[in-house]
Amino acid sequence: MSKLINTTGVILTSAAGGLQPILRSLVTTSISAADISLVYSVFTILHVISNSLAGPLYSGTFTIGLNLGVWWTGLPFVVAGGLVALALAGLMFVKEKHTYDMVPADDLDA
Repeated sequence: MSKLINTTGVILTSAAGGLQPILRSLVTTSISAADISLVYSVFTILHVISNSLAGPLYSGTFTIGLNLGVWWTGLPFVVAGGLVALALAGLMFVKEKHTYDMVPADDLDA
């Protein structure tokens, strides 16, 4: 059971490897060119803050897993996988802003 939990957590955690570039590209398509540097700065600040919080979180969950027994040593991967699943659920509701022009009715007859 422990190997299944560890493997599932590692797969979900590694799936998040491209999360930051995906978020940047989604946001870049929705904002004006003048705001890109500001938004990228905010992304960088949030990335640094989240990395600062992730270290103690994973360390704490590893300690809890060790206290619960050998079967729970993969608890940090499960927590990371859960966080990735939450981020995926949030990304499912992001829609790209379409800026297509209407096709004139005259062009439809051709």
